[in-house]
Amino acid sequence: MLSRRRMLGLAVTQRSVTAVEVATAKGAAKVLRAAQFVFPEEAGFEEPDRLGRALREFLHEGGFSASRCVIGMEAARLTAREKRLPPGSGNAVAQILSVAVEREFASDRKELVFDYASGAGEDGTPSVLLMAAPRRHVDRLVAMAEGAGLTVSAVTSSTMALAESANGMLLAERLVLHVFQGGVELAARSRGGPLMVWRLSVSPPAEPDGGRPAAETWLDELAHELRRILYMQVGDSAA
Repeated sequence: MLSRRRMLGLAVTQRSVTAVEVATAKGAAKVLRAAQFVFPEEAGFEEPDRLGRALREFLHEGGFSASRCVIGMEAARLTAREKRLPPGSGNAVAQILSVAVEREFASDRKELVFDYASGAGEDGTPSVLLMAAPRRHVDRLVAMAEGAGLTVSAVTSSTMALAESANGMLLAERLVLHVFQGGVELAARSRGGPLMVWRLSVSPPAEPDGGRPAAETWLDELAHELRRILYMQVGDSAA
């Protein structure tokens, strides 16, 4: 029997966690189970240990057995900025980004956690996507997972992780639209790596019984927001 390594993905929103358990063997991945954990009314991020215990019970009842997890955050919790790198940056990337962090986040950098992902712009220019998240929120997410008996392997953007999962596509560049209860996010990715992630200002209808007019109105608003973002990106690329 093939040895399978299991990993649990936790996509966290304001009041829920979507849990997906994946097993990998010889480079192939298989989804074993998936379920949504809705926060108890009496528990929230302010009490991560209590929330973790409730999540642990939920995972046990659902048959989840992975002990390691990757936590996905909403883009609303992130600040993402693309940084073009000078030619020949090489091993100096960390130093360049350290200077950028000092310059752009000087007032609150101690309250933030930073990370970056390497990529390339449309013209092939080396670039990185610099991301910052509130340290307190990241600490609470980790505490919640540890309270559920899990070992945290990484904390990332849920939508960027979805875009990464499409890495085998042949398209040079692609957009991934992530629609979930309470929000809509968009990620842009090239063959070289991630380009950007956005939280859109529109949300899907809270209730599915709003009828066709409500759905059409929301789709019109979504299309308008997508056009706005794409127009801004074209303008930035031409600048």
